[in-house]
Amino acid sequence: MKSFISKFILFLIPIAIIVLVLENIVRKNPKQAKSDYIYHHLEHTETMILGASTIACALNPEYMAPNSASMAIAGNTIEVDHRMYEKFVDKLPNLKLIIYDLSNGYLDYKDPKFDESASLLLHYNLIGNPKDKKIRDLLVTTANFKYTINKTRDILLKGDKEDFNQYGFLTSLNETNYSFKNLNYNPEKIKNSAAVNEIFKLHTFTNDKIYEDNFKLLRKMIRDCRDRNIKVVLLSTPKYSYYQQVQNDYAQRRANFLKLMVDNKNVFFINDELW
Repeated sequence: MKSFISKFILFLIPIAIIVLVLENIVRKNPKQAKSDYIYHHLEHTETMILGASTIACALNPEYMAPNSASMAIAGNTIEVDHRMYEKFVDKLPNLKLIIYDLSNGYLDYKDPKFDESASLLLHYNLIGNPKDKKIRDLLVTTANFKYTINKTRDILLKGDKEDFNQYGFLTSLNETNYSFKNLNYNPEKIKNSAAVNEIFKLHTFTNDKIYEDNFKLLRKMIRDCRDRNIKVVLLSTPKYSYYQQVQNDYAQRRANFLKLMVDNKNVFFINDELW
């Protein structure tokens, strides 16, 4: 029996070393920085930014009014944003403003891999209750092993290391992230790029069922903000001009939503798409 235990421990040691190495590589990232920042500034945060990559890469809290925190994360959806809002709104006694991403396609998007994304966000205490954590959520590696492997590969093989400030805002991007730069900002190459057009699809497609679900969640959040006297700014950040050319009927769907929600007293819309 002792021999078996000894062999089993020897078997586990290299696995533990591999897990710890992977954990060390991926642990320092914008999600962790965002989590650390807001938990250290719960009493002082007055502005919270929610949304996906378009607003996460557009608004740097370092240059905004004091006491701003960005919870915007690439790949976020309205479902995730709503869960973040519910987690933090009662923890932020001085919250006065929500800046919310309402870029093209956001009302019609739902993460097909939500469970994977949620497990990672739960690890960073950005959604859910700490009591909901399972043993696997204690480490990034075990919370989302696929993410860990892909991230490690990108860092080690592609040099795709993220530089970010204390707010979790990316201060520089590697060329692998610059799709337009790789195409020399050539309008014709951009228009004909399969990779770029895949990104455009996320901003231009429509889905009635997803839209209905997202509409209800976002309306619920906005109404709750009104009840708490928290202002809401719906924002669409600057986009490359081709975004405007590939729009479909999503623009009208968003316009309908804005007509119902915006009152220019508590809820505002700023459209900076054209620049």
